[in-house]
Parts: sequence; C-alpha cells; structure tokens
Amino acid sequence: MNTHDECKSRLHTALHELRTRTEIEILAHDFEGAPLSYASPEEVDGALQQRFDTHLPSSVLACTAAHETFGCHWSLKHTSGTVNGEFNLHPPATSLPIEPPSLEWDLAESEEELSEQFLVIDEFPGGGTDSYTALRLVPGGTQALMWYHEAERGALPMNIDYCMYLRALAVTKGTLGWQFLFVDVSLEDSEFSPYVMGLKAMLAAFPGLFPDHDYAPLRERLEARL
Repeated sequence: MNTHDECKSRLHTALHELRTRTEIEILAHDFEGAPLSYASPEEVDGALQQRFDTHLPSSVLACTAAHETFGCHWSLKHTSGTVNGEFNLHPPATSLPIEPPSLEWDLAESEEELSEQFLVIDEFPGGGTDSYTALRLVPGGTQALMWYHEAERGALPMNIDYCMYLRALAVTKGTLGWQFLFVDVSLEDSEFSPYVMGLKAMLAAFPGLFPDHDYAPLRERLEARL
C-alpha cells in the first residue's frame, strides 16, 4: 500500500469508527463528497511557486486526503468525562484559495507575517474558535512545516510533518487540543485544564471503543507535558 492509499484508508477507518459507535454523538459531518480529481504534482507545485515562491514536497501530495471536504464534529459522554472532537480537512491540492482566519488586532506583527505563509489544512468551525492547523510554506524554501494556531496563544510550531499529522488525527479523531501533544508546551497551567481533561478522558475511553490503535505514545506525550 502506497502512502496515499494508507492515509486514505486511515481516515476512512477513523470516520467509520466514529459513525458505528452508538456512544458517540455526531454533531455535524461532511464526508459524503465524491472523490477528488487530483491536480498533478506539477500543477500544484506551480501554483504554490506563484503564490509563496516555494515548492510543495512530494511527501505532502502523497498524503493528500481522500475527499474535497472531509470533516466531522462529535461528542462522547464517558465515565471518565466528556470528550469533544472536530476536524475539517482541506487537501493541499484544493486548499490554495483558503486564507487563515483574521488575526486579533493586538497580535504581534510577526504573527501576521506567519499567516501569510500559512496554507490551512484543518480547521474547527463547530467549536466556535479561530483555531486551525496549517502548513507553513516559507518563500524560497522546499519544506512544508506544520503549525497549530490557537486563538489565545497564537501560532505554535508542531514537531510532526503532514503525514504524521494525518496518522495522529486518525487515532485521536480530532479530540480537542490533541495538537498540543505535538507542540513544545507545558500543559500544567490551569488555562489548559479543559484540554487536559478532554485528552485524559479520550485516553481512558478510546482503548475500549477503538482497541485497534496504540495509545501509549499519546499517553507518554501527555504525561511529559504535565
């Protein structure tokens, strides 16, 4: 199985798992669209070259999601607590027109400069926040770096690549705040409590609901940040 088919299979499996567990309430979804008619790597590379003066790595195209719109907003009531999750994926091949949400007036100028290099690939409109995940395309570069923009804390670099992001998404199902597990940040402050509670509840509930996944790496990442 090539990388593209692997990512496609993982995402379809994640959606199937969410839809078939009666314990999970699906609040909204958008995953019934027709398969994408993919632009060629040369076409996407040319568009990015014109917009960002950079090249999109072939590894990013290889992991492109399976649908033009591919998302789910869900909630789980569990004895360990409530778990909420959301994702709304935009494949890089079709995300070129998307702009990041407008930044607050008091954010640093560097944030505005960063946003100009962002290509949004995952956002969370159901949660009512301006948070999103983006590929950062640096002018003149050949890398696509992952960043998580959280409304209260601004843009934070992630220590995973695009393909790893999709793999982690398939396991976490978009549990709110899961991106913090791949950011160099301490979650000890009380302001992170809602995220920590949700992540702990997810790690308690998911092994019983979705036993085919390995949750040990996520548990280790959470413990390292507490």
